[in-house]
Amino acid sequence: MSRYLELAAEAMREIRAHRELEAVACSTGVPRMGDASHVDDLGWRVKRWLAAQCVRSSMCRSNPRVLHREFSAWSATPCNEETFIAELSRVGLALDADGMVAGLAFGSDFIAALEYERDRTV
Repeated sequence: MSRYLELAAEAMREIRAHRELEAVACSTGVPRMGDASHVDDLGWRVKRWLAAQCVRSSMCRSNPRVLHREFSAWSATPCNEETFIAELSRVGLALDADGMVAGLAFGSDFIAALEYERDRTV
């Protein structure tokens, strides 16, 4: 199987897993976007950002400083990098031995990587 097909299959597995996690989260009372009672909750904002902007994939790693910068710009939420990383840890995203966030990529970066692999293998 070509590398592109492997990445595409991985992407589909991750998208399905993400949808299943969203369904579970919604059924267990995790705040939804229209619920204004949680607007000031950093954890809620991180979860919404993850759902809106990121892809979880075991094949990816991301720089926590870049993630924090992008989250801050997206959410207009003041928080320091340590607090942000702690929120990521609460949802199961930890730093690896190299200090990168394992299993997470920006959605646009993930798609760009898929397209690059597709173009490279054609």
